[in-house]
Amino acid sequence: MKTRLQKDSWLLTTPIIHRGYITETTPENSLGAFQKAIELGHPIEFDVQMTSDGRLVCVHDDNLKKLTGFDGDVRKTDYETIKKLRLLSTQYSIPDFKEVLDLVNGQVPLLIEVKHQLKDGICEKIVNELKNYKGEFALESFNPTYMKKFKKLAPKFLRGMLGTVVKSGLGFFIDKAMKFLPLNFLVKPDFICYNVKNLPISRLISNNLPIIAWTVTTEEEKIISKKYAVNYIFNNKREL
Repeated sequence: MKTRLQKDSWLLTTPIIHRGYITETTPENSLGAFQKAIELGHPIEFDVQMTSDGRLVCVHDDNLKKLTGFDGDVRKTDYETIKKLRLLSTQYSIPDFKEVLDLVNGQVPLLIEVKHQLKDGICEKIVNELKNYKGEFALESFNPTYMKKFKKLAPKFLRGMLGTVVKSGLGFFIDKAMKFLPLNFLVKPDFICYNVKNLPISRLISNNLPIIAWTVTTEEEKIISKKYAVNYIFNNKREL
């Protein structure tokens, strides 16, 4: 399988920061964490979900309790409710997707993870927001149907498949799909983003595609990623 990535692509050469530069005052996936990452010149990995009323927001967890104290699923909550919440008692709220694009504005590349949703429409909304964006970006997901849809809606967008051996809780077949990535022949990804704890992976899985390791948090994992992957996503909470 061939990749469209050039040898000097940021996806292959520049470590990518996980959910922004995280500190006590700049929580993950906050505008503050993204701004700090921009200042340091790091490409940023972040997550996108969709609220009950169809707004795109940048948050990882389905349930918002850990980050905001609000015990509710972001996918079942309207945007106005979400916007009033604060991340870990800081000044920051959960940003919407357009806010992040406006902030970054091409200053650093973006690796955008599309989380699994309870209803349709997220792919179309993401494409609509990105079609006129001038900066560099790539899309990735554990969900191959999303990446296949991006291939149809926006074939020029760079896309990657996420993989892991960790059990998802979604059943045997989903776990096997996340491990072996059997639908890559339909998705035709440009890269594979695989759990560093599960490296190395077989050539049957990688199929000659470049591998990006996620998420590096220790020096040992950094060494593993450099041995078995071309690049890595790292969490700055442990400086590497």
